[in-house]
Amino acid sequence: MPRLLLFLAVLAAATGCATAQTGELPLTFADGQRAWTVLADGGGQVSWSGSGPATEVSLAPGAGQAGIVARLEPEPTGLVDIGVSATGEGAPQLVVQFLREPTTKSAATLWRMAVPPGKRQRLAARLAPPAAGSQPLYLYIGAQAQGQLRLSELALVQETLPLPADTSVKPALPDGWKPDGPLDAQAREIAGVTELTVDVGGTQVSVNPETSCALGGFASLSALVLARGTGTRMLSITGEFPDGVACDAREYAIAKSGLHNASLRVQGLLPGAYSGRLTASSGKDSASFPIHLTVSRNYPAFGVTAGDTPGARQWQLREVLVRATVTSTAQQLLDQVRPIIEGPPTIPVVFFEGLPENGVLREFVTALKGKVGLYSAAWRPGRPYQSNAFQEEAEALLAVSRELHSVVSTADLDAACISPVFDCTANAEGTPENRLLDACLALKMDKYFGAVVVRATPLPVGGVLGESLNDKNAREPSAFWADLDPQQYPRTVEALMEKHDASQPILTSGIGGPASTDERLDAVKVARSMCLAAYAGATGATFPGGPEAGRIALTRADGALSPAGLAVRELSRELAGAAPILRSWTSSEISGRFGEAIVALPFVRGDEVILVLWNNTSTAKLLTLTLRQVPYSEHVLAVSRDDPLISRTYEGHFEFTKRAVQAKRQEVYVRLAPLQVQVLRYRMQIAIPTWLDGLTYTVQPKGGPPKPDRDDRPWWKKLQDWAEGTE
Repeated sequence: MPRLLLFLAVLAAATGCATAQTGELPLTFADGQRAWTVLADGGGQVSWSGSGPATEVSLAPGAGQAGIVARLEPEPTGLVDIGVSATGEGAPQLVVQFLREPTTKSAATLWRMAVPPGKRQRLAARLAPPAAGSQPLYLYIGAQAQGQLRLSELALVQETLPLPADTSVKPALPDGWKPDGPLDAQAREIAGVTELTVDVGGTQVSVNPETSCALGGFASLSALVLARGTGTRMLSITGEFPDGVACDAREYAIAKSGLHNASLRVQGLLPGAYSGRLTASSGKDSASFPIHLTVSRNYPAFGVTAGDTPGARQWQLREVLVRATVTSTAQQLLDQVRPIIEGPPTIPVVFFEGLPENGVLREFVTALKGKVGLYSAAWRPGRPYQSNAFQEEAEALLAVSRELHSVVSTADLDAACISPVFDCTANAEGTPENRLLDACLALKMDKYFGAVVVRATPLPVGGVLGESLNDKNAREPSAFWADLDPQQYPRTVEALMEKHDASQPILTSGIGGPASTDERLDAVKVARSMCLAAYAGATGATFPGGPEAGRIALTRADGALSPAGLAVRELSRELAGAAPILRSWTSSEISGRFGEAIVALPFVRGDEVILVLWNNTSTAKLLTLTLRQVPYSEHVLAVSRDDPLISRTYEGHFEFTKRAVQAKRQEVYVRLAPLQVQVLRYRMQIAIPTWLDGLTYTVQPKGGPPKPDRDDRPWWKKLQDWAEGTE
């Protein structure tokens, strides 16, 4: 095995990805002009020297560009690590890009790094190429700026992680499950209300067996606990339900006799009536009682739907574009939506690009009655508008929105209309898209739709996940995530709606976007985009309609969830009903703002506080959260590129670590890996916006940090150790 491949195999095992597949891409400078094509203009010059492993290419851009391009065959199927030795004269810059057209270099550079003059430098980067397309993929390596660049020892290695299995917890009970009477409970009637009671370990637990919630919301489910005797005892309450209901276990420390209140977090993810089983446990004793939950239809929250079709669980709003003209027939329109209607269970959201004749539109909507959740009168691709065209455009959108609403409101009472898609930016005044929405709302167009649709922040196709110079970190935070800083904010829409006395909720459209070669990385990108939309004020989202060339899909052709689909499903439980709050800590180390090394998004929901964290660097970070209250419980969801893709941990009876207790501080310590999104959820006595007092980097105690249970060295350090023979 070549030494570079041996290093990558060790790297995969050390980072918990024992099944990662690594391989060297068969492209080096030794192939010379047989494999590489020169791209030079403006006086740029390219020359070759040496042979075999000692082959060197010199690039002198002059007043233009000088570079070489070669086809990557086979195309990479994961992340690509590129390393090259470079010697600079003057002030040259190394530029690297993936191309689909080998004869013209793209204006956008994927990786750019200045090469210090003098001695030979070792440059390396971890890159995310674009997903496979209809055209071959080429690698461009060039030089820009004044000077000359001599390159040698090119190494290209790809790392591919296997597709993750769906490791989420399966429904505990089958669809349609019904209890056999009151199970272990005794029923009694108090003031006309039936109550179920069980006894476990000298503790009596009583509940009302009937409860309800709105779709995506949480049922009010409280238990009255009567404790007898002395001494502290632990009481846990767990819930089991069919698919469509999520229930977290709860654990309580009962420290004295008397009456206590205990609550259970039950979330309705699909509309309908459900029967479940609650089990109370204390010590070796346990007893169960039935519970009946009704989930009513509601405006869709993240990851849940507005409707349900008998025999098919539908869990996501999926976009389908219907292109129509005045001459279109109903059958032509139905053919466009058939792949979504007949595909995996979903609630289609129909976006029209043009409307057919009114009678054809009514025939189309009637044929899809009960199968489509939402309709939009105009799919508008992002494009600039002339300053004098806003009123004309707004009036045109008003006309098509009114026509669609008049048909849908009479032909399908279970469906609803939403607005055209707007690309609103952070600046509430002066931008073309905001002025267009302002003009639409001024015309009172909001009475023809039930939600305003805002296009999601564009996701980067590929990018640079890490850079090193002479085996040392060269840039932090990573340039890859800069494109994910939100360029548009639904809160701007809220301001415009308030201006015109409109109060519609906000949907984010198009979460997903172009796919890369790494589906796990795409899952992390979608998770971040979804969290950004929630923090910006959106309360629901629509997603791409299905497996589509070049786009991130939530499902595969066979209906199985993709890594991005798994991430969306799990995050929907955390974001549904969560209200964003302003950051309350004043740490100079970590502000948590977009684009910085650590991004932190705080939320509050009922008696819970939530903090979404992600790491924009190439190395794991240890963080300290200073709390103003002692939580009752802690729940952590992690979405990671590495194994496992999805993980959950739960501490029903929260206790601070030994270190925090010894320091007499209310601190929580978090390890945040690169390419990971963590959602920390705490149940508090009083959930207030200022629950987090500080967010800082963890100061290690004397003697250094404890030995980690995994290899936390950055990828370039492992490469350096391998090259020096110490790996």
